[in-house]
Amino acid sequence: MRIFMAMALLWAGPVWAQDVDCANTETQMEMTYCAEQDWNDADADLNNAYQDAMAALKQVDADLPKADRHAAEYLRQAQRDWISYRDNACAAEGYSMH
Repeated sequence: MRIFMAMALLWAGPVWAQDVDCANTETQMEMTYCAEQDWNDADADLNNAYQDAMAALKQVDADLPKADRHAAEYLRQAQRDWISYRDNACAAEGYSMH
């Protein structure tokens, strides 16, 4: 029975969420939903920018001698380093001080 109830709640969530006016939220659930939508949009924008930058740097690499083709590799490593920094910075900010 618990599984049935959980599935019913999960199924109903997306149906309810479609009616949210994110410009005029009133409840915490609406604010959370809208924040998630903003996050998803920002994440998609960031991924698109990364893909565009990677494509541009691959073109730069293609025009260089083989021994000097490192631009895309450096961007990939910089992205990995940034993700590590972001995760650690967020963990430090959210760390409980008790």
